[in-house]
Amino acid sequence: MKKYFLTAFLLLIAMVYCLGQVTSSEIARRKKMLAEATSDTARINQLIVLGGSYRFSKIDSTLYYDDLAISLARKVHATALEARALSDKGSVILDSGDIPQAYTYMLQSQKVIGKAGGTNLGLITHGAVENRLGNLFMELGEYNNSIEHYRISVFYYAKSLYPAVYNGWSNIGADYELIGKIDSARYYQQRAYDHIKKDSSSIFLVYAETEGRMGDVERDMGHYNKALQLYRYGARNAQKKNDFRNLSVLYLDLGQLFNKLGQRDSSFYYARKTIAVSRQVSMKKSEYQAAELLSILFKSSHQPDSALFYLSLSARVKDELFGPKIFRQLQRLALNEQQRQQQLQEQNDELKYRYAIIGTIAGLGVILLIAIIIWRGYRKQKSTNLVLSKQKEEISVQRDHLETALEKLKATQTQLIQSEKMASLGELTAGIAHEIQNPLNFVNNFSEVNTELIDEMQLEIEKGSLKEVKIIAGDIKENQQKISHHGKRADAIVKSMLQHSRASSNSKEPADINKLADEYLRLAYHGLRAKDKSFNAELVTHFDKKLPNVNIVPQDIGRVLVNLFANAFYAVNQKRKALGDAYKPEVTLTTLAANGQVIIKVKDNGIGIPDSIREKIMQPFFTTKPTGEGTGLGLSLSYDIVVKGHGGTIQIDSVEGGGSEFIIQLPIN
Repeated sequence: MKKYFLTAFLLLIAMVYCLGQVTSSEIARRKKMLAEATSDTARINQLIVLGGSYRFSKIDSTLYYDDLAISLARKVHATALEARALSDKGSVILDSGDIPQAYTYMLQSQKVIGKAGGTNLGLITHGAVENRLGNLFMELGEYNNSIEHYRISVFYYAKSLYPAVYNGWSNIGADYELIGKIDSARYYQQRAYDHIKKDSSSIFLVYAETEGRMGDVERDMGHYNKALQLYRYGARNAQKKNDFRNLSVLYLDLGQLFNKLGQRDSSFYYARKTIAVSRQVSMKKSEYQAAELLSILFKSSHQPDSALFYLSLSARVKDELFGPKIFRQLQRLALNEQQRQQQLQEQNDELKYRYAIIGTIAGLGVILLIAIIIWRGYRKQKSTNLVLSKQKEEISVQRDHLETALEKLKATQTQLIQSEKMASLGELTAGIAHEIQNPLNFVNNFSEVNTELIDEMQLEIEKGSLKEVKIIAGDIKENQQKISHHGKRADAIVKSMLQHSRASSNSKEPADINKLADEYLRLAYHGLRAKDKSFNAELVTHFDKKLPNVNIVPQDIGRVLVNLFANAFYAVNQKRKALGDAYKPEVTLTTLAANGQVIIKVKDNGIGIPDSIREKIMQPFFTTKPTGEGTGLGLSLSYDIVVKGHGGTIQIDSVEGGGSEFIIQLPIN
């Protein structure tokens, strides 16, 4: 018990230090404490503290200590501390402008914190993780989403009695200011500001940030003198704390406001200081906005060369800041890029081999032709030379035609493979919509009921009926728990969709085959139902509950399962169209473990596969579906994923007219 409270206290201190800067002597003292730490937990906490100490002045040092904390936390399975360090790293990367990488670390943090349970330490860390996600969505301009994460953060902080709840209020106020709801922004900022004015220790909230945000509210309300006063207070506090991140923002606020007031000399001064401070801590957003302001100022001062210089600087830094968004979109499109490259390489190797044989034969033919020409040259030299010249021209044309055909073939292969991969994603889209609708209906219904109960509670409060108020409050709490349950269910469905759509890293991880297979079975089924309302099939599952986790690439195996389920539903649907209501479509999914292998069986009672084509169905571009309904690459890619990517096997057992069964075997280790 004593060790637990020590861990919670150290983490609390770590979070506090991440809100403000400390002196060099204090950093030296903490490094000494790190060197003297006797337990892994204490070392992790001290690493987090050191990372936070450099947060607003030396980003590289922060990332260095965060990486050490993450590595050690994973080694000793300290999930709450690992989640905190991941969240800290994502937040620092977000400040430097790399939004996709920041989001990656925050999602990892959110996934890890789910394993920490409902301890007070877990609640505090959960609040921090949600707060950082709110920061990320604020940068993306998704303010409603950002506010929701901040509210969840406040909930966890309040539940754990952690004072950083006031930071959540300030963040909510900042979002409301950005979307133009000034009254709401003023309410939340004043609430946070009143707290820090009472707190002489100033450890739970950064003065500079809150004063700057209060200044934004006063500026929006037209109170420019009050705004200038708050910005200056904030800048002085930021300088005292070595808080260069907020100092760059406050200098920019001062520069922009002075420009608005027509005081260009002051605006020039603060815009230049903004760029200088921003570069110290890689605050690219402040840098490009300050460069943009300087461009406007120089243009109004009739200095076009300087205006063009800073306009170019603004454009370049802005591109560096928001360029990763394009990269993130490209990541989603590159679903199986490495697999595609591998398959293309194999196909190219085969083509090269074939062309080598053709070239050899053609070379022998040319040699023979030349020999004949030489032999005949004694008799008809001039005529032979003309024939040889024409033949050379024809060979050159044929070579050019072959090269053109090869390029077209490569382009066609690329398009078909990409079409197959996007088709796999398309199989899931309608199923996702169906799956997510049910929990959303629950959330909406219980929300409406809670609204009515709150109105009823207010009436009972006015009547002074405490007993009825308690009963209604209990009902509201129970409904809220249901809202939370179905909200998490919808969240899990969306995350599953993202997991399928994002690019595979080819990194294997332990996965629950039962859960993966069941999920994709349902989504594939609802996907077909969305396209054909008349289609119905009985889904039969036999899951081995003792099935061990298997090291796989989940996105890749998921793609294989989607393909097999889609083929099974296609087979039974074709048979239903032929036989009518007398036929009952059925698809069976079975999992089991045997001989060190996990076995997945997908069986249907559909049209089956004729013996004459059974050996061809795994070949690229071979399909029995009508033109436009299939690329012929699904089973070929599935074979590569299972056999080449995972060292497994895929077998087919089918009877024409009696159904088919696909059997996948994956090694457990």
